[in-house]
Amino acid sequence: MARPAPRGTAVALALVLVGLLVAPSVAPARAEVPTLPVQFGRAFLTGLSVDPTEPGGSSVLTFALNNPLAQPLRDVQLEFGLYAFNPFPGTGRTAVPAGAGTLGATGGTGTNLSISVGTLVAHAANWSTPVTVAFTGGAPEGTYSIRDSLRFVLNGSGYLLDSVGNFPPAVWQNATVLPNGTPTLNLSRLGVSGVLPETAVLVRSTTPLDVALYVLLGLALVLALAGAYVAGRRRRSSSRSGTSSAPEESQAPSALGKRRRRDGD
Repeated sequence: MARPAPRGTAVALALVLVGLLVAPSVAPARAEVPTLPVQFGRAFLTGLSVDPTEPGGSSVLTFALNNPLAQPLRDVQLEFGLYAFNPFPGTGRTAVPAGAGTLGATGGTGTNLSISVGTLVAHAANWSTPVTVAFTGGAPEGTYSIRDSLRFVLNGSGYLLDSVGNFPPAVWQNATVLPNGTPTLNLSRLGVSGVLPETAVLVRSTTPLDVALYVLLGLALVLALAGAYVAGRRRRSSSRSGTSSAPEESQAPSALGKRRRRDGD
């Protein structure tokens, strides 16, 4: 007959089981990184935008990468990723449909794109490289969100800046809203050095109705300009016809001649 396990061993086993059950629900903690003043977050990545396109088409992701600091940034790595999809006309955010779109730049393509920048000297501005956002012909219509991330080494320390799309919603909520509802930004809770802006691209087919609408808007603009031109000409014409210049002085030839010197001549 087996002897019962000591009480201490039973307690230890119970704690292990509880730990195994709880561990999957706890988000992994990020490694600590030094933080930057909040205002620097948006200064690193500016001019971020993508023009709308349609299924089977492509657009260009424009941006400017800057170094607002007085020291050079080394081992700079910039990342972009398609991470969320909101179907048109807006039924709620979901995951990006498989195979719907890709990001492309020199050196690779995919739903996640990593760009090696190298070194940015102090106060560098407007570094950029062509990035294409392409969609397949079967891509669902809607808005595709694009997140970004920036890593670099400054004075021997590693820094990380992320956009909102890199955080679980609960983590972002906990770090950006105080219990009383006041907005805040706690970089330590997010585990990043700063927060970057992000963008999205609208994918929608151009229908004949859209074309007709654009034509009507164009005609309306032309007619408005023509009406303004005609009204201006009428005002100028009426101002000229409503006034008359004084008659020029004229002197009729005297019937008495030009040499009349006294009455009776």
